[in-house]
Amino acid sequence: MADKKTKILIIDDVPENIYLLQEMLDQKEFETITANNGKEGIRAALNEIPSLIICDIMMPELSGYDVMKILRQNPKTETIPFIFLSAKTTQEEIRQGMDLGADDYLTKPVSSKNLISAIHTRLAKKEAVDKKFEGLIHSISYALPHELQTPLTSILGFAEILIEDHETIEREDILDIAKNINSSAKRLNELIQKILLITKLDMISQDSEKVNSLQENSICRAENILTETAREKVKLYDREKDLLISVQPSAVNFSESNFRIVCQEIIDNALKYSKKDTTVHIIGISLNNEYVISIMDSGRGMNEEQIASVGNFMQFERKKFEQQGTGLGLSISKKLVELYGGKFKIESIPGKQTIVRMTLNRVKNPKA
Repeated sequence: MADKKTKILIIDDVPENIYLLQEMLDQKEFETITANNGKEGIRAALNEIPSLIICDIMMPELSGYDVMKILRQNPKTETIPFIFLSAKTTQEEIRQGMDLGADDYLTKPVSSKNLISAIHTRLAKKEAVDKKFEGLIHSISYALPHELQTPLTSILGFAEILIEDHETIEREDILDIAKNINSSAKRLNELIQKILLITKLDMISQDSEKVNSLQENSICRAENILTETAREKVKLYDREKDLLISVQPSAVNFSESNFRIVCQEIIDNALKYSKKDTTVHIIGISLNNEYVISIMDSGRGMNEEQIASVGNFMQFERKKFEQQGTGLGLSISKKLVELYGGKFKIESIPGKQTIVRMTLNRVKNPKA
């Protein structure tokens, strides 16, 4: 049985339709609010903030499409699950509703069983998304303050020096200060971009159409990006002699830009958490319909609990090793690999070795 606090808004210009829907929902102990047209529906949604909205499409003045467009633009109502209920049944019309952001589309007449099933499904998905964001916010509360405070303190401190002592500072000192401000600003921008990306990936993962769209026509040459990225990274760490790379050629189902992000994050981690003069080994092997990438380092490793806890803003033993970062790199990489239908696995021996293994879908005959 539904909780009485589960509030559902019904928007329909036909009183008989509203009555029938109320009867179905009352039997399951949902609390219902009603509106006889689009304008009333918008006012009710903003005032009551329902758990879910059921809306007719063909209504005077404002159609159901118009109602959803307006509510999706308001932060108070943009994430409320929205179900269209209409006699319009063409694929084009259903697609239009989905493209606008509808969560479901039911045709009249609808049975109580189908209606209640659709409501429970959408409410459950909304709850799952909310829990994920709650977990993200909880993790952010630990890692984010430090990561924001450090570059901001540097930027503000050096800016204050420029303001107070600009008349007496030597030109070469001004350049050094500018470089420090620029470096701190880049670090801050990198953090912001990662937060935006992980939030975007979380949203995409909840929408099967967006996942399909992401995967469609996405092809890149894995060996080229792996090699280019690895050489760029070892040069930055002054560890060219530590790189051992052996990658077979293969096209994979991945966009070039997103695959480059994954390679950058994983290879950077391998170099960051292992010592100079130890090997970072990158292997790429084609196996039937799959391309298996293994990135190995001889760093401090991770235990089973840490591997299982890989997620947003999770960084392990931060105080002990006094490292920068939020732990977002592994989470971003894992989410991207899985969004493209691949597998992501971490194998590690604490104090000795870590292997990040990614299994991607091969594209055997890519078009030129």
